[in-house]
Amino acid sequence: MQPLSLPREPAAHSFVAQGAGASFVASLSVDRRLAAADVAGDLAHVAMLQAAGLLTRQEAKQVAAALRDCLSEIEAGTFPWDEALEDVHTNVEARVIALAGRAGEKLHAARSRNDQVVLDERLHLRLAIEGLLEAILPLQRALLRQAEAAGPAIVPGYTHLQRAQPILLAHALLAHLWRLSRDADRLYDAFLRVNVSPAGAGAVAGTSLPVDPQIPAALLGFDRAFANSVDATSDRDFLVETTGALALLAVHLSQLAEDLVLASTEEFGLASLADGGVAGSSFLPNKRNPDVPELVRGTAGGVIGDLLALLALLKGLPLGYSRDLQAGKASAFHAIDATSAALAAMADVVAGLRFQDRAAAIAPAESAALLVEYLVRKGVPHREAYETVKSHLPAIAASRDEPSALASLRAASRDFDEGAVALLRPSVAVAAVASPGGTGPEAVAHQLLEAEATLGRQSYHINLIAKKNRRISDLLSGEAGP
Repeated sequence: MQPLSLPREPAAHSFVAQGAGASFVASLSVDRRLAAADVAGDLAHVAMLQAAGLLTRQEAKQVAAALRDCLSEIEAGTFPWDEALEDVHTNVEARVIALAGRAGEKLHAARSRNDQVVLDERLHLRLAIEGLLEAILPLQRALLRQAEAAGPAIVPGYTHLQRAQPILLAHALLAHLWRLSRDADRLYDAFLRVNVSPAGAGAVAGTSLPVDPQIPAALLGFDRAFANSVDATSDRDFLVETTGALALLAVHLSQLAEDLVLASTEEFGLASLADGGVAGSSFLPNKRNPDVPELVRGTAGGVIGDLLALLALLKGLPLGYSRDLQAGKASAFHAIDATSAALAAMADVVAGLRFQDRAAAIAPAESAALLVEYLVRKGVPHREAYETVKSHLPAIAASRDEPSALASLRAASRDFDEGAVALLRPSVAVAAVASPGGTGPEAVAHQLLEAEATLGRQSYHINLIAKKNRRISDLLSGEAGP
């Protein structure tokens, strides 16, 4: 192997910016994280060049060995990064030339940095989506385990942040699980459009060299190759779509965090956070502040900003590649990092939650909707039943015991009897809700089973993605490709 010093070869890389503007043009500080994807893409490109007769078998092996040496140096922290070469792509190519000589100079045939960068971005997003889907599951499992452990525990159900009806604690927890399940589905669906190879598209029009884009597509585990070279190099829909899914995921994490912040206050008194989710006050020794949920709640703003930045970046661009697109990577990378960290933090917080059964604190007035439905079952029109209950609710709610409650109910309507009085008890009120998907015990038991099945389906999707992503690691390790 040649020494790590990287001799300047201006003729070989005369396209890089020179002078005062060079540092402004450079993107190495952002795209260095694409190094493994770049090497994998280069290896697949080498295979395509060899199949086209543009590299001999010996040259292909020489360049492939140099590429894998580059990756080893990068992983070891000994790679000679050079900011003057602008980006990760040119740094890797320059190192390959230093290691492989004339054969390395053939690496960039039939390609442009325009199709190279979008290939790297797609490969990186494939791996990131796999990681994000894996990070969603522990939080969902924590919610599911808490819901299973909650059993018959009852808490107030809120609308407008006002108490509405009693619900099972498990029902409330599972509501957050289903939101996260939709987030996982959106990311998996986005993967299907991320997983299209742009390799071989060139700068804008393709290439006159006899290359076959299906070769790198197959080697890298893509579902298909691009259909249009102009679209392939200028498309960043996949960044927007993935970041959009992450923005909504961040919103859902923020909503869960807000629920936990409220639930853990003395005013609500529904839950307490484990020590890992709280921090003390520098001034108030009595405080246990919900710092982790609050920081997760604050994360959403940045990820929403990432989505807006991408949309604003794209809205005025003409057809074809523009250098503006370089800025899109940072937004997508931040969204990935922020949501990944928030998912891990919230999984720990939820796993450590301790809940209080607040059934005793639920007021009889929270059974009002069930009293209306009680009259409806007796044949009373809904609007009449609603007005009857509403006008007599203060007296019903003020009843000291069940006999006085029955008297108040009978004063409201002769259709009320002892069965209506029982509805004022939270456990009976919850059990009375028999509609599918509702808070009734049978419906929640079914929901728990459905949630288990949903997590199994999500795991299956992760395995499908992982199988395709293994093609990347197979290329990098030498188990596949040149």
